[in-house]
Amino acid sequence: MNKNMYRIFFALILLTFARYCYAPAFTIDTPGYYELGDDITFSPGGADAIIVIQASDVELNLGRRIIKQGNATPDVDSYTIDGITFINCQERGLSINTVNNFLIQNCTFTQCAQASTGDAVLFLTNSSFGTIRNSRITTSTFTAAAGTVYGIRSSNISLCTFNDISINQLTVNTAVTLNAITFDGTSTNLIVSNIFIDQLSNTGPAVSGANGITINLTSGQIIFTNCRATNIACTNGIATFLSASSGTTPVSLIGCIASRVSGVTSIPYFLATITNYSLIDCIAQNCTSTTGNVIPFGLSSNTRCNLVRCYALSNSSSAAAHAGISLTVCTGCSVSQCIVADGTAATTAQGYNIGTCTECCYDANGAFRNLGATSLGFIQSASGTCHL
Repeated sequence: MNKNMYRIFFALILLTFARYCYAPAFTIDTPGYYELGDDITFSPGGADAIIVIQASDVELNLGRRIIKQGNATPDVDSYTIDGITFINCQERGLSINTVNNFLIQNCTFTQCAQASTGDAVLFLTNSSFGTIRNSRITTSTFTAAAGTVYGIRSSNISLCTFNDISINQLTVNTAVTLNAITFDGTSTNLIVSNIFIDQLSNTGPAVSGANGITINLTSGQIIFTNCRATNIACTNGIATFLSASSGTTPVSLIGCIASRVSGVTSIPYFLATITNYSLIDCIAQNCTSTTGNVIPFGLSSNTRCNLVRCYALSNSSSAAAHAGISLTVCTGCSVSQCIVADGTAATTAQGYNIGTCTECCYDANGAFRNLGATSLGFIQSASGTCHL
């Protein structure tokens, strides 16, 4: 059946069901092109989904139509993608744009190329009330020549949850920045948990970078719990597990772990020009650089940021300096009950490095251990008003 026949056939089915009998979920189980023929009003008797896609190579054009629920039955999704494997996508594997009440689960994205800058294997934009769970992005080499490429990019989304997602074996060797998962635009009110990132590799030239989780622009009101990243490597640029910049709304990381993050500069937790952030029970361990500095927790130009029971363990620079927790040009930030241990460096290995901060607090319960022969447990430089 050709594209036009699918369009007509599917449109007639939806028109009939929507207008006359409030059918159960519409299921697409055959590859092809489908286009919504009219608005849908769906009145289910129990938990259900209005449209379910159960086949690969499906293009569904909603045609600016309206999908709505005609009753108050709870637990109904307007758009469900379940158990699909996306293979060899050159641009986007799956794009969700201006959709409310959607569910993506049990999906795999693999062997994707991402030939265009700004694109993502899974791209979510201008959508809300969504759930993404039990899915993975794996074994892909991106080919874009410049800019930024993404495993998952979430732009201007709200009231969504991400749970049990793995992103591994993503590689680039061009002048791009590689981000495993990004929240940008005005993405707000999100819960992100059990994210596992492994084997992120960027061997491109000096303008490149490799980042696990990135948050920028005005994204915020996000809670991250139990997120993990290991083996993030950037040969000629910066490598991070969390990179947050220019945010103005609350974000919390609880129980997150970064290990084996390596780059020209390695900053597992990099927070710059942000407001209202908390890192609680987070760990950076075994992160390295053979050419530059290693800064497990790097906070710069931030306001009202808190580190509580955070640990920098066994991180090292074989060419430059190590600073377990670095606060520079910060206001109203606090560091409490944190430990920096077994950090080594070619020059100096520091526990806390506090520079030009105002009204910042760091308590006496911090601990420094085995920082090497050139160690400096606590450094406060330049002017500022801080309290111990």
